[in-house]
Order: sequence, then structure tokens, then C-alpha cells
Amino acid sequence: MTGDIDTFTETGVALSSGTELSADVIVTATGLNMLALGGMGIVVDGCQVDLGKTVSYQGVMFSGIPNLAAVTGYTNASWTLKCELICTYVCRLLQHMDAHGYRQVRPWWPQPELPTRPFIDLAAGYVRRSVNDFPRQGPTAPWRIYQNYLRDVWLFKYSSITDDALQFSGARAGVLQRPTEGVQPPTGPTPIVGRRRGLPGRPAPRRGRRVVGRRRAAR
Repeated sequence: MTGDIDTFTETGVALSSGTELSADVIVTATGLNMLALGGMGIVVDGCQVDLGKTVSYQGVMFSGIPNLAAVTGYTNASWTLKCELICTYVCRLLQHMDAHGYRQVRPWWPQPELPTRPFIDLAAGYVRRSVNDFPRQGPTAPWRIYQNYLRDVWLFKYSSITDDALQFSGARAGVLQRPTEGVQPPTGPTPIVGRRRGLPGRPAPRRGRRVVGRRRAAR
């Protein structure tokens, strides 16, 4: 039971609601408050980010914050089950960025208003006391956090990495993928990178038999 303590009685604890709880032993404690990202401060383009005004993307990243992923487990099953799935997803995301030369990925929340659903949907006091310090979650995917392992297996391991909510930037061509209004693509010369097997910057090597000439024996 969660409630505010009014006073101690001879047989237990009286709550402010009028309910009295009987107890043989009472352990006093101040309670705990959840701390988002361990209290780490986040600054984007010189501006301090208020996590309570962001929206969680897939339960992994946060709207408007580039190149940041956090791991949060299940509240109704083994915590590490989802942690492992998220790590797999982040590796897939990094491989996609490396393959296309992207240096930055950022989720964008499409609506002007923030959703009201909390990041962790529990009624425990330690969650409710810190709910405004955590990101929100939206009503539907990819902004909804699901507590369903089978659904998440498909989402994190097999679903497409790209969607309308993610913006990638910093490609070799110097342009943005899905440019968003108000965000300008990077300027400057386009780098030319030498790569093998027909990738940009270098022609593919010819395939065929290698002919090696032998020296004549000296007379």
C-alpha cells in the first residue's frame, strides 16, 4: 500500500487517509527518487535539454537528442531481457550508419504538443515522484514503450532501421536523409574516400587471371 503517514500509533501506522496499518516492526526510510540517466546533464547546440520535455523513441532514444541511446528493461518481466534486445538494436543502428557514412541520428517528435503518458507507467511512489523528470511516451509506435517481449524481438531484431521519425545526417555526399524543416544540411566540400570493390571514390578492381612474367636466366 502507498500513502502518506500521518502518525505512529501503539499498534502501527496511521495514514492521512484515515487507514491504520498494524505492524510488529517499522523500518523508517526517506524513500527514493528515480534519477533519469543518472543525473547526467545533456546539452545540444549550446542549450540544456530538459528530458521531461522529450518523447522516448522505441524506449531507446529521445526526441531532439542526437546519438544518445539508453537501456531500460521490462517492468513486468526480467529486466535484462529487454536490455539485450536494445543492445542488439543499437548495434544494428550503428552498422546502418557506418554503411551509409552517417555521423548523426536524431528522432523527431512530429507534434507541437507533448503526450501525457509517462515513460514508466507504474503507480509506485518512487516513480510518481520523479515522473516529470523523465521523457514521455506516445500513444503508438515508434513512440510507445511496449512491455511485450515477443513484440520487441521483432521490433529490435528484424524491423527496418529507418522510418519517418529518424533523421540521419553527415553522409559522405554532404546531404541529409529526410531533411526536416528548419534543419539545414551541412555545407562544405564533399570528401572523396577511397574504398575497394566499387564503392565511391575508387573503381572496382578487375577480376581475372594474374599473369606473371619470369626473368630470363642470365647467360
